[in-house]
Amino acid sequence: MLNVTSTTTATQSIQIVLGGAPVAELAWVSSYEDLGPDDLELHSQDGVTAGTTPVTIVSAPDPDSNAFQLKSFMAKNQNSAAVTLIVQFNDNATLRELLRVTLSQHDTLIYEQASGWRVLNSIGAVKIAFTITDTTILAQVNPSATTLTDGLTVPAGFFIDDGHVIVANRSTATSFRLSLAPNGIADDVSQYFAYDLPIRDNDVYDSALFNADALDVVRVYATLATLTFSIFAKKKVA
Repeated sequence: MLNVTSTTTATQSIQIVLGGAPVAELAWVSSYEDLGPDDLELHSQDGVTAGTTPVTIVSAPDPDSNAFQLKSFMAKNQNSAAVTLIVQFNDNATLRELLRVTLSQHDTLIYEQASGWRVLNSIGAVKIAFTITDTTILAQVNPSATTLTDGLTVPAGFFIDDGHVIVANRSTATSFRLSLAPNGIADDVSQYFAYDLPIRDNDVYDSALFNADALDVVRVYATLATLTFSIFAKKKVA
């Protein structure tokens, strides 16, 4: 949980700031609880980012409140280009970075007190869990038919060893594509490690292993909207 407190001489708050100036600022909404001496109260704030200028998402409480506790937060990237979003703790003007994440187009960063931070892609699937070690699932995607879709963007400061993609066909025979775009560059035929590969009805395919660096993007494509892509890795290390 994230709490901020206040005294007559010092204040704390939670802020967000972007790593650069986007074409369009990101809309956000936060909710937090007043843990004051009286009954608990819920508050909310909303707004848009201001580029590289910090924006407060949980304000400093009045000195007579014990603390404000962040309950939830959402921010969505509607830009066609990826955006770096930073969450920071402001302790009386001393800034401490809590989270730095790269959001692709239509990605949404979400915080919920019970489950922590996560990123949803354009179809609402969880893209990243931020505490991944050993062999684990990184993302699951069910793309629309004939639509090249970002399945996973490796966060800044991380890399993947022994990644692989399991494709599950939930219906009739079809085909699919898999690509790895260095640093999320535009699609190119040189990036594919599976291209129009056939998959039989109700069959499962496991891809070759791959490694990926920070900001690399795994993209998936299905001829029919009946394929589920699960992206795994042996390691994801800061």
